[in-house]
Amino acid sequence: MIGNLSKLVSLLFTVLIFSSCAMITRNTCEKVNWFERGQSLALKGQYPANDKQLKECRKVKADIDEDQLDLGFKRGRELYCHPERAFITGKEGQAFATDICDQSRVGGLLKKHAEGVRAFCTPASGKQLGASGETYNSICPSDLESAFKTAYSKARKGYLQGQLPGLRNQIQQKNNEISQAKNQLMFLEGQRLVLAGQLSSAKSKDPMSSMTQDLDSRVDDLQSQIRAKNSDIQTDQSAINNLLSKISSIEGEISGLED
Repeated sequence: MIGNLSKLVSLLFTVLIFSSCAMITRNTCEKVNWFERGQSLALKGQYPANDKQLKECRKVKADIDEDQLDLGFKRGRELYCHPERAFITGKEGQAFATDICDQSRVGGLLKKHAEGVRAFCTPASGKQLGASGETYNSICPSDLESAFKTAYSKARKGYLQGQLPGLRNQIQQKNNEISQAKNQLMFLEGQRLVLAGQLSSAKSKDPMSSMTQDLDSRVDDLQSQIRAKNSDIQTDQSAINNLLSKISSIEGEISGLED
């Protein structure tokens, strides 16, 4: 009976948590300026239907101002599908999404975008991009790419090398946390063994005594702490594995970059 009641309480608690999360998401969605959101998406060359945030808001049945979203998208599309915007997009080293523009204008827009790309594909831009941590998307034409990539690779290599000490420090911190947790785990295990022996003795004398129940409760509490500590160790070890994988990936990229 007690077990069933405990399961019911746990289930209700879980439902309340998910309901609360959904409410928070809904409230967040309903504070969005949907005109600005639609315009922002268009200025990135994206359709609202592909927007992750909008999908999440629709999933929780939030009150979305679809009219404002549409108006914002149309206004953003007007701005995006303008020759000057096409040039700026190219100068920022970004691809131009022709599918949201009137196809009769695409040829002219692509020409302006190509001009912007050529303005972007300089050694100075390559150095700036590499040092920023952003990755190169192979947008430069063949006659400009070699000089751009040489500058980019050198700066990118420096950026990546600068990331390694921090990642190794994080691994050291996690190893220290694991070491501390293992020491705490040994202490908890020792306590549990002592109490388990006392509990066994108490049960043999009087299974229903208050002392027996108290010892039983304390053993359960220690077992919960032990499980939590083991979980912490596993989480830290998983974090270390992810950091090692990231370091390996960075070192592999560094070896493939030009000096």
